[in-house]
Amino acid sequence: MHKRLMDSVLARMDAAQSLYFDDVARSLSDDERIERNSNLVFAFLAAAAPYLTTQLPKVDFIGRLIAFVERNEHRIFKTVFDPRYLTDRDLIKPVVGEFVAETAAQALAKFDAGEIDEQGGESVYRMSWPFNADDFPYDDLDEADDTKD
Repeated sequence: MHKRLMDSVLARMDAAQSLYFDDVARSLSDDERIERNSNLVFAFLAAAAPYLTTQLPKVDFIGRLIAFVERNEHRIFKTVFDPRYLTDRDLIKPVVGEFVAETAAQALAKFDAGEIDEQGGESVYRMSWPFNADDFPYDDLDEADDTKD
């Protein structure tokens, strides 16, 4: 079951990201801390993995993932087992977003502390939201300004 959840997600990732999360999934499979809620942990990991950094050491990432799922177990459970989730996978995005922000903050803190070497790592992170690119970054009001003379 866990392998099926992750395989389709891993197939859509680049090689380095796929290897990282495959290693995480294999380690989680043997982790006794998730015996009680392994289905929930893997369902959440499958939903979150495409948006997560691979900069954290795997041991740190796994600990953070388990702690986050335990703290938010009710919210994740409620979302994953909602019948609407079968047709609308975006229902989980608010919870995923919190975890992405938490792991990104941890990765940046470790980078600032010199614990993460930028060699071979991702050099650009992007955060975006739906917006109209024609309005970005702002309308040029100078063209319509009739007060200039």
